Amino acid sequence: MNLRPELVALKDVNGKAAAFAALAKKIAEQSEFNLVLMTDKADVMKAAVEVCAFKKPLLYAATAQNAEAMGKLAKKRDCPWR
Repeated sequence: MNLRPELVALKDVNGKAAAFAALAKKIAEQSEFNLVLMTDKADVMKAAVEVCAFKKPLLYAATAQNAEAMGKLAKKRDCPWR
């Protein structure tokens, strides 16, 4: 049996949209793996999704405060969200 990763999770830790988007773009363009974007800040998520939407990343984490914004972003870019 050959086990290997098929998923990369990228978690926002500082709220800097440009830095998060740059890393998301690098992962999306340079790896074969699926992508999970993790942030509860809608503006940070939007920046990342704009540069890697072609990978259809999973958007995580919708909360009561950001659910509407996250849902709209996921629908606009045809991405799954949770």
